[in-house]
Amino acid sequence: MTTWNRPQGDVGESLGLLNRLGADLVALQECRRPDGDDASVIWRGDYLLQGSAVVSTSRALPIEPIDIPGLHHSVVPVLVQAPQPFMFVGVWTHPPYNKVAWEAMNSCVDAADGLPVMAAGDFNSSPGVVDQAPESKLFLQGMRDELGLVSAY
Repeated sequence: MTTWNRPQGDVGESLGLLNRLGADLVALQECRRPDGDDASVIWRGDYLLQGSAVVSTSRALPIEPIDIPGLHHSVVPVLVQAPQPFMFVGVWTHPPYNKVAWEAMNSCVDAADGLPVMAAGDFNSSPGVVDQAPESKLFLQGMRDELGLVSAY
């Protein structure tokens, strides 16, 4: 799995550049909406030039979009049809970053109904950013303590 914030980047071109990493799942943020329909690419966003995509690069891992009412427009939850199915969430948050990320992840974990959840993307949340430090620390603690999600980074 890999993730890349690719402002106005083409999904196909981005996948070509990431190919050598061998990722089965790719989360792209700020990317353009792809042309045509492709079941291996799930894209969401309000603007044609800037949205979020989750892509399965493996035929062995088909993905299906999961509709979660009220979910932020740039968060992309999908069901990954692996031998052990799980929810994968592509994330790109907007102000207020931590609030948007928390609401999105809380909604996704609820919708997963017991399935394992994996998320990747641009949360725009960092305890190392002066203006975000206290809020981001609480967000990360809540992700761990209340939602059972931990960082694999």
